[in-house]
Amino acid sequence: MTLAKSTLFVCLLALGHLRVGSADESNHKYTPDEEVKVWANKVGPYHNPQESYLYHSLPFCRPNKREQKPRTLGDSLEGNTLLNTGISLKFRSDVSGNKDTGRVTMCTVVLKEDSAASFEFAISRQYWYQLYVDELPVWAMVGESIDSDYKANSGNEKMVYTHMKFDLGYNGDRIVQVNLTSEVPKPVKAGSKLVFSYGVHWHPVDMQFEDRYVTIVCPGFSFWGTEQVASIPRLQLL
Repeated sequence: MTLAKSTLFVCLLALGHLRVGSADESNHKYTPDEEVKVWANKVGPYHNPQESYLYHSLPFCRPNKREQKPRTLGDSLEGNTLLNTGISLKFRSDVSGNKDTGRVTMCTVVLKEDSAASFEFAISRQYWYQLYVDELPVWAMVGESIDSDYKANSGNEKMVYTHMKFDLGYNGDRIVQVNLTSEVPKPVKAGSKLVFSYGVHWHPVDMQFEDRYVTIVCPGFSFWGTEQVASIPRLQLL
């Protein structure tokens, strides 16, 4: 199986891994300001999605209490382990935190030699990670390598993205769209303090809940150097 085909298979399996279950995640209906959990799944090389590790194998922020989402058959087949990130989303409630930066601080990580080396290794191999919000998958890169001219992925200085920007679309009491952008790169050096943060913006979307899985951009599946959109019908697992 070629890399392109195997990557497509992994992507489609992830998109087909739709849990069907309270107002909450179990029935995908929420009331205003109700908690929406963000689950962390995997991290691994962008160009080899079969190679994956637990999200917290890298020194990202960890919640005070470990919470694991009950595994489904799809999880077992994919090797998924979904852990609560501790990121606090409230349905239809924007989160901007600091009025000057628009960021909410999650934690501050002081890099030691080993944790800095972990980030450097991941960034040099273009690791990306996967999160789930209301069972919708999103992907983002861990960081980038730059040179003195600040050309991405062309030099030896490793930069880790420290800010997650969530953009969520809703229709009535349901979440129908999730986008995640990684921002605010910071140098990876032993002894440095990394302040990890996030921001949240909600907006109404004219999309039916049944159509929310139809088109999702899957990382790692590309031809001719361009990222493709994998389009599949919504699958239901009993």
